[in-house]
Amino acid sequence: FSRLQVEREIVAAPEDLKPYGLETPVLRIRVREGDNRHELLLGDRNPVGDARYARSEAKTSVFLVAEGNWAVFNKGLNDLRRRSLFTFAVDDVRGLRTEWEDGSVVQVRLLDDGKTWQADGQGDVKIRPGKVENVIQQLHWLRAIAFVDEDPSKLAPHGLDPPHVKVDLRLSGGESIEFRLGRVEDGKKDVTAVSSQLHAVVKVNSGVLEDIPKTISAIEERSLFPLDRDDVEEVAWKLDNVEGQAVRLEPNKWGMKGKDGKPREFKDSWRVNSLLWDLGDAEYREKADSGGPVAGEPHGRMDFFIGGKIALSLAWDKPAPEGEAAVHLWMTGSREAGR
Repeated sequence: FSRLQVEREIVAAPEDLKPYGLETPVLRIRVREGDNRHELLLGDRNPVGDARYARSEAKTSVFLVAEGNWAVFNKGLNDLRRRSLFTFAVDDVRGLRTEWEDGSVVQVRLLDDGKTWQADGQGDVKIRPGKVENVIQQLHWLRAIAFVDEDPSKLAPHGLDPPHVKVDLRLSGGESIEFRLGRVEDGKKDVTAVSSQLHAVVKVNSGVLEDIPKTISAIEERSLFPLDRDDVEEVAWKLDNVEGQAVRLEPNKWGMKGKDGKPREFKDSWRVNSLLWDLGDAEYREKADSGGPVAGEPHGRMDFFIGGKIALSLAWDKPAPEGEAAVHLWMTGSREAGR
C-alpha cells in the first residue's frame, strides 16, 4: 500500500464518480497506522485495460494505478492467513522421531558436537547428517494448500487419529513439536495434516510423505564415496581390458597418463570432475555381508589416490544382461573391506 504509485491523474475534482466505477467502488481498502486511517478506492479498468481508476482520501482527484496492483490488493481472509505449519528454527532441532501406522519407528538425536546424529538403540548405525537435515528442512518449509477445519482437536474425522504417520521434533530448549499426516486418497496429490504450531487442520502436498523416513536405512550413511572430492589426486580404472589413469594437474584440470607415465592435459577434464560429483551422491542399496576380499577378477575397478596412496577402491561384478540391475560392489581403503 505504501509503495503504490500513481500512473496518471485523470481529473482533479470530479463532480461525478460513477463514470470511473468509484461511486460504488469495486474494492475499498482501509489501513490503520496508529491513530491514522487511510482509505483507497479502486474502480473500473480504463479503456486500454492496463490500469484502474482510483481515489484516496488524501487526494480529491481521480487517478490511475497499474492493473498489476489488483492481484496484490484483491485478497480474501484465507489468502492472508499464515500457511507455514512450523515456526521453529532449523538449527534448534535436537531430536527427530517418526512413528508410522504399521508400527515402524525411526528415532535419532543430535549429539553434543552439534554434527553427529545417532539412532536411539542402534548406535552401530552411522547416520548421514545431510539426510536428517533434509527431513527437517522439508518440514520447516511445508505450507498449507488449504484449510480444512479450524479446530485442530478434531483429528479422527480427518484421518489423523490415528494418523498415517506422526513426527515429533525436540528442540534445544526442551520444547516438543508434533506433526501428523493422514493417508493419501486415490488420485489425490494432497493429504490432511495438523501441526502443534498451526491452529488448524490443513491440506499439504502429499510429496512430504516421501521425505519422512520409515526405516533407519533411509537416513543411514550409505555413501559409495566417503572422500573429499578436492583431495583426490589420481583416479585409476580398469573395465574388462580397458585401463586408464587421470592425474590432477590443477584444481579443475586433469591429465591422462601415457605409457611413459607422464600426464598430458585432458581437454575434457570436466568428465573427471563430473564423475567425482556423481560418486559423491551415489549410495549402495544394502550391505550384502560384513566383509571379505574381492571374489576373483572383478568386472570393473576404480582406485582413488590421496597423498600417493590408495584411499578408496571400488570393484564390482559384471551386471546381469537382463532382470536384476543390482550388482555386488566391494569397497576397500578408507573403510573396512565390505560389499
